Amino acid sequence: MDISNLRDEYILLAQAAVEGISIVTVPGICWSEHFPFLRYIPTWVPWAYSKRITEYYRPIVENVVNKPFDEIKQGIVNRQVNHSLVSSIIERVQQKLLTRSMIK
Repeated sequence: MDISNLRDEYILLAQAAVEGISIVTVPGICWSEHFPFLRYIPTWVPWAYSKRITEYYRPIVENVVNKPFDEIKQGIVNRQVNHSLVSSIIERVQQKLLTRSMIK
């Protein structure tokens, strides 16, 4: 995986994920921490701001983890990737020494 410049797809994805995490982790913004039943309210409810933000940023944060992992995995299959930490971990998974959830 090559990062060519600061406008690279992975850099922009990571910046968006950090932006979302920084918004949601502001103290007092997520009332669902104090009142767990609020996790089940629909997003159209006017005071469900944190839920809307969470649903918007969740796929972005998941892509920060999954997209590079899947790209390295595909590179291993195609034999187009150099040896790296991730490739050695994926090889362990293929040898059944680790599971995908243990890696993440």
